[in-house]
Amino acid sequence: MLNDDKIHEILNNFYKATEIGILFFDTELNITSCLPSKNIVNDFIGLGLNRITSFLTKEFSSLSIKQNMFYTFSLESNLVCNVRFLYNDNRYVGAFVTQFVFINKLYSYEVEKLLDSMNLSTEKRKTMRSLLLKVPVVPYDRIMPMGMVLNSLITAFSSEGTPRQVLKGKDDVNPEIEFSIMKPNKRADIIKDAVTRHSTFSNYVTIKECIQRGDTEALLSFVNDINAGSIPMDQLQDKSYIRSLKNNLIKVCAMSCYAAIEANAPYYKTLDLADKIIRQMEIFDNINDLYELMKNTMVRFTEIVASSRKISYTKPIRQVIEYIEAHYTEKITLDKLAKHTNLSPAYLSNMIKKETGFNLMDNINKIRVEQSKKLLLNTNLSILEIALRVGFSYQNHFATIFKKFTGVVPSDFRNTACINTESKSDKDSADEFLPVVFENLSDKQSICNEIYDIVRIVDPIKHMSWVISNDNESIFSGTCYDFWGRNESCKNCISTMAYIMNDTFMKIDHQNNNNFFTVIATPKIVGKKIYVIEFLKKVTYNVDIGFNTDNFKTQDFIDNSTFFRDELTGLYCRQFIDEKLPVCLRRNSHEKMPFSIVLSIIYSYDVLSNQYSYNIDDEIMREYAQMIISSLENHDDWTGRYMGNILITVLNNSDFEKANHIAEIIDNKFRNNLFKTDKNNVRILVNYSVASISDDIHDYESLINMAIMNLHDKMKNTL
Repeated sequence: MLNDDKIHEILNNFYKATEIGILFFDTELNITSCLPSKNIVNDFIGLGLNRITSFLTKEFSSLSIKQNMFYTFSLESNLVCNVRFLYNDNRYVGAFVTQFVFINKLYSYEVEKLLDSMNLSTEKRKTMRSLLLKVPVVPYDRIMPMGMVLNSLITAFSSEGTPRQVLKGKDDVNPEIEFSIMKPNKRADIIKDAVTRHSTFSNYVTIKECIQRGDTEALLSFVNDINAGSIPMDQLQDKSYIRSLKNNLIKVCAMSCYAAIEANAPYYKTLDLADKIIRQMEIFDNINDLYELMKNTMVRFTEIVASSRKISYTKPIRQVIEYIEAHYTEKITLDKLAKHTNLSPAYLSNMIKKETGFNLMDNINKIRVEQSKKLLLNTNLSILEIALRVGFSYQNHFATIFKKFTGVVPSDFRNTACINTESKSDKDSADEFLPVVFENLSDKQSICNEIYDIVRIVDPIKHMSWVISNDNESIFSGTCYDFWGRNESCKNCISTMAYIMNDTFMKIDHQNNNNFFTVIATPKIVGKKIYVIEFLKKVTYNVDIGFNTDNFKTQDFIDNSTFFRDELTGLYCRQFIDEKLPVCLRRNSHEKMPFSIVLSIIYSYDVLSNQYSYNIDDEIMREYAQMIISSLENHDDWTGRYMGNILITVLNNSDFEKANHIAEIIDNKFRNNLFKTDKNNVRILVNYSVASISDDIHDYESLINMAIMNLHDKMKNTL
């Protein structure tokens, strides 16, 4: 077990070896030690406190210890740190977190763009700009070695004690051996250079075999064992590490694509997927996002192979579809296809209708419409030019067919994809074409048509919905309760529950005509807004309800069990905060009520030594926690231990003014209370900050960040 002295020695050695700062958290999220100075704590609080501490909380609550690994945590603009957990007797005892670094130097316009995305006030923007400019820049290929240095230090100090340094001189070197080592070997150098720039051939063979077998499980098992930091980065042509990672992803995409084609995956569909992935890749700039996309790329091609093996089309129909995909711009007749398949026209026509569910012309038009969508989204060609390019002779005919398959005309489809989210009128118009947006965001192959009859997209705030039948031909919008033949929204609305709890819910409901449906509701983010997707299956004649739904109640909103309580203060723990704070925010938003939080930090000041400390006596922490609880007037309000000596108070139906008033009451109680300490020269101090939902702050992440920035400024002025 590492004691405090050894932990400090690890921090000291890591800082000397890397010149990167480092902190140590205990399991209660107290920062018990840091180097090079306490200023790093303030910088850490301003840059990434919420994301990192949420991650630590989840790991600390995990029952399984993940040994011999460290994590590389990446935020916006590739603000990166390494995390290495410390454990003893199969229990976590803390975590080392390195100082945030950038893997690429940010230019001034990139800094301003990042600040714009944070919706900060002028003063907070100035503070954050100062923090960002102080962040060190460390090349990507040094991130993994830094983690390995930290891992080695922990291993050395915990297993063998402090490593001994042994000095050796030139007299200990054998000149002959030294000469033989230095002798050049050009062929070996060439092979070594290739290995450092590319993944091993054995890795390629393993991945290719998994893809061509359609074995997703085996592929994931292998890919998850590959260390993200060990991916070769070809720096010969480009010094941008993000560009190098993207180049690797393109290689992976190309190799996976042609491995799938060799396994008889549909040729054009597979190439289309490759195009889609590469376009998506160019949008990403975060190393974690790119690494996940790299894994998902291999999975997607493996799934295509697996899916193609399950297709029940006969060989002639496969030949027909492949011919249409290759010649959709041309005039395609039944006679041409009959010659192509060596079948009679009448027999082939019946086969097409029987196996695909569409006649020949619908199959052709369906493929033409899919191709036209890409041109509408990715080019500036006119509607007429696009119609001609995909095989239609007239623009009006193209518009009619396009609406038949999508529900909207081509111009509306293009306009919906280019919505300017800053315009209020455009926001309102977005709702009208949400089914089209949802279609573009969703992978149709991932939805099994057999398990639903109807899809509904629901806006729980406006109580509006859009209904799409399985054939995508019948689309209508209205209130969410029109479908059920009711005059108002359900009291136990499953979409409202899914929206507020940000989770999937299921129930059985019925229309006024006594048709029963199973309903599965799951939240879906579109832009910055949360909608709910409902999958409905008619089960009027094949369901048996084995319980009385009148007595069925949902789980209480606040769970008062001790499992969610912090042992020291009795307040709610961080795991509870991360789960329930977003729920409270969405519930207040749904009910159109104001919402605020108060962050407060308690610390001590030694008058004689003129030093501040975050080490607070347990009894003082408990007393201060009870002081906050006693100040809350609304029974729905609650307090939790956010991390270490930082507490969070959640105030439902409270605007900024009311929240400040409550914070002042708590502050006055604190000032009038005499906390007992062992030393007469030690003063106990408190700082607090308030953040409320507004036009600029409307989500959980922004709310927390604003409160943290306010607290950071107060602490900086105090210290």
